[in-house]
Amino acid sequence: MWIRFLDVPFNKRTLPVMRSIGDSLGGFLEMDDSDPLGWCEFMRIKVLIDVNKPLRRGIFIAGSSKPKWIDVKYERLAGLCFVCCKIDHTQKECLNKEDGAGVEDTVVFRYEPWLRASPLKSSQKSFVI
Repeated sequence: MWIRFLDVPFNKRTLPVMRSIGDSLGGFLEMDDSDPLGWCEFMRIKVLIDVNKPLRRGIFIAGSSKPKWIDVKYERLAGLCFVCCKIDHTQKECLNKEDGAGVEDTVVFRYEPWLRASPLKSSQKSFVI
């Protein structure tokens, strides 16, 4: 699954850093190298995801003075449960709802649609200098 990382500091936009992040999320597969200088608003890596584990909303990476929170967005994300953030079912089928929360209005969603990345525009697919 392709994942986007928003607002990554320029000194962290390297293959070793992205490989380490990918491995921490399940397993690094590849990095999108269409922006070799790192000027795009996000970094993209392809990661092996365990569908039995909740998706991460973000990650901390080491910064110059303190860890920095990096938001995560997932591409082509279908069938996401906004209750437990697993991709093997939807919230209607979720077993983690609080007891008595049969009506969907009463369920508090810990995850929201912002985890889904918007489709790539053609200008984002290739970077021309």
